[in-house]
Amino acid sequence: MALDQKRLQKPFKKLRRTLKKFPRNAGADKVHKLRTNSRGVESVIAARTEDPCRRERRLLKLIAAVRKRAGKVRDMDVLTSFADNLPMLEGEEECKTLLLEDLGAMRKDDTRKLFRKVRSTGGRLRRKLRRSKSRLTRSLQPETEASAAGRRAASEALDIAAQLAEMERLDRRNLHEYRLMVKHLRNVLQFADESQAHEELIEDLKETKDAIGEWHDWEMLAAIAAEVTGEHPRCKLMSRIRQIVREHYKSAQKSAIELQERHFKPAVRGRKADRGPAINREAVSAAASLVA
Repeated sequence: MALDQKRLQKPFKKLRRTLKKFPRNAGADKVHKLRTNSRGVESVIAARTEDPCRRERRLLKLIAAVRKRAGKVRDMDVLTSFADNLPMLEGEEECKTLLLEDLGAMRKDDTRKLFRKVRSTGGRLRRKLRRSKSRLTRSLQPETEASAAGRRAASEALDIAAQLAEMERLDRRNLHEYRLMVKHLRNVLQFADESQAHEELIEDLKETKDAIGEWHDWEMLAAIAAEVTGEHPRCKLMSRIRQIVREHYKSAQKSAIELQERHFKPAVRGRKADRGPAINREAVSAAASLVA
């Protein structure tokens, strides 16, 4: 799998730009960019090398700390949007107001913690990102080393595909884990020169990732709402939220099962089990072309 150097460098550039003069009260778009580009850099490093050097491990540790803080703020933005769009039933005004106020307070607290983290580590993180991008550029210059990086990315893609193929039963216990692997595979495939040839797979991965993510977000909102409205037995808001959670779970599970059936085959049982999972190599052809 040939790697696209521009695509590999883009998350490093964007993350450095986002960290520069990061605002105290960052809006949803700024937080989303910080989180997305952090994931992008992590995926580049994972696809490029199986065993990151000490400098890369330090970089990944800093990125993870910032990304997790950004993730908490992003969660509050999404949950607030969900709660705000819930229909205001007669007599339910107080319940909805309490929920929105609680989410707003949590968002404010998480935003303050994110700003402190970026302020304390942002300068160091930007320097490490610049150096890591330079090392990446140098490592892809010689043809042999670039080919080795491509083979590593291909191996990473097939390894994730194999793990997906082994997950035969998809339910509440493993859908979130499944989503993380789907997201990682999509990121790796997007770094390939030939990623446009795999648009169908990449789009299917995105749809499943989003479907599971939305269900997971509604689960989080249900847990928070249960705490907030627990003292209001006449509040019917929870029944509506639980109904939405059930609807999104069915949609997420259906999307994941369809992805499995379309692109990944389950592991072979019985005497042929030693053959391992039978991956649809055409679906992961960006990687399979190098190892078939």
